[in-house]
Amino acid sequence: MRPPASPQWIDLTLPLRPGMPVYPGDPPVAFLTHSTLSKDGCRVTAVRIGTHAGTHLDAPAHFLEAGATVETLPLPALVGPARVVDLSDVPPGGGIGRERLGAVAPGERLLLRTDWSRRFGEPAYYEEFPSLDVNTVRELAAKRVALLGLETPSLCAAHDADAVAHRALLGAGVVIVEGLTGLAVLPERVWLIALPLRLVGLDGSPCRVIAVGE
Repeated sequence: MRPPASPQWIDLTLPLRPGMPVYPGDPPVAFLTHSTLSKDGCRVTAVRIGTHAGTHLDAPAHFLEAGATVETLPLPALVGPARVVDLSDVPPGGGIGRERLGAVAPGERLLLRTDWSRRFGEPAYYEEFPSLDVNTVRELAAKRVALLGLETPSLCAAHDADAVAHRALLGAGVVIVEGLTGLAVLPERVWLIALPLRLVGLDGSPCRVIAVGE
């Protein structure tokens, strides 16, 4: 699949703003004035943000002691064709079973549409989201998918299961992108661009994620 000749550009990124909801216990987002036009002749702002705020990417170092850090992730995993899987009928707190993924090809990029981003800002967003079940995690790790993108804030709502799932996927070299938004408007096949900041030695990064479709 090549980029479309007459593309539609669709932003799948949650806006970042001071005081926005973040994963419970994570650092808050803050924008701090450093220089102003009136005093300094230009505007400069200091940004305080956690590496997993909003739409973000998990590097292996997020859960693995010797895992790769975000600046070392391979660009071919972050850009290329992706398949959208419609899981919008999965209820809050429901499980995403292996059978719902269809035929998973080794190395493909998958975007899981749950419409969960519509609940961003609600308490349930971080507490009751649909979760990958153990067989789904095993399949994705075994097929070594290049990238897994989700509209949920993490892989599993239960913390212990979430840690196990992260270790399995990150250990298999799967790039995980969480906190996507707006997958409902995408066709089944898109060209995906998911680029983190080049933060040396870190475990993840907020990223701008763009889908390009016909």
